[in-house]
Amino acid sequence: MFVAIVHLLFELLVLLAKTFVTVLERTFCLIFYESEKSILGEIVLITGAGRGLGRELALQFAKRRARLVLWDINEKDVQNVAEEIRQLGAEVRTYRCDVSNFHQVETAAARVTREVGDVTILFNNAGIVHLKPFSDLEPAEILKTMSVNTLAHFWTIKHFLPRMIELERGHVAAMCSICGILGGPFTADYSASKHAVIGLMRALEEELYFTGKGDIVKFTAICPTIVNTGFVHYPHTRFPEIMPILNPKYVAQEAVHAVLTNQRLAVIPLWLGYLLPIFRLFPDKVLIMFQRFLDQTASPNGNEKR
Repeated sequence: MFVAIVHLLFELLVLLAKTFVTVLERTFCLIFYESEKSILGEIVLITGAGRGLGRELALQFAKRRARLVLWDINEKDVQNVAEEIRQLGAEVRTYRCDVSNFHQVETAAARVTREVGDVTILFNNAGIVHLKPFSDLEPAEILKTMSVNTLAHFWTIKHFLPRMIELERGHVAAMCSICGILGGPFTADYSASKHAVIGLMRALEEELYFTGKGDIVKFTAICPTIVNTGFVHYPHTRFPEIMPILNPKYVAQEAVHAVLTNQRLAVIPLWLGYLLPIFRLFPDKVLIMFQRFLDQTASPNGNEKR
């Protein structure tokens, strides 16, 4: 018994020491902008790349000389983005794919592997939002939201993750939302779908660790507040100076930086990500009051896509 207690105390001391070092490292990164890992020549696949955040993500990765694979359900849109990528001097291939359809994902993914090579960075960005009161949501709309925003992540990851593990390198990123952490009015299906993806990313990371493959593949969930992609027509924020409606280019820059610095969960804006854990020290009602005080919402406006 005495030996077990001593061993436990030793493990606790090691844990505290590692915690202290981790806090110091993160503090240093806050003061001095953290350097990004090189992705020169890496194959990066982005879903929903034909417009909005997907387009901006593609441009950011192209500037870092990655090889781009762009998926979108709208073939014309994604080809237009590819032309912009080529003008930057980067290599790019496009594929039409409905990521909510498992068979289309399997077919497109097999073509990518055969025609381009092994994907080492997968960025699941495709998403849909309806912005409707819960009582007005049709069953078909709920199923569509979950299919595009959640199940599509399962389909793409199931194809590309095993090869990343074989290669002993890779990164899976997901464009989630602050709604996946806090929820929001008129986003019951959307918030649920994004919360599920955050859980998926955390679970996969833990699964790899417990199967002896920890740190082989990195996982990053990106959670911005409302982004002005042009599809949410009535965004509102009470304090635009401190909690603005975000610009897609800015979100893409921060998202790519989060991936290239191996962050697990990146809340955008950054200051909110550090404030949220502090609120967890207080009763839940305090966080709810703060969220309602900021009053950042999007009003119902029919079916909208990112």
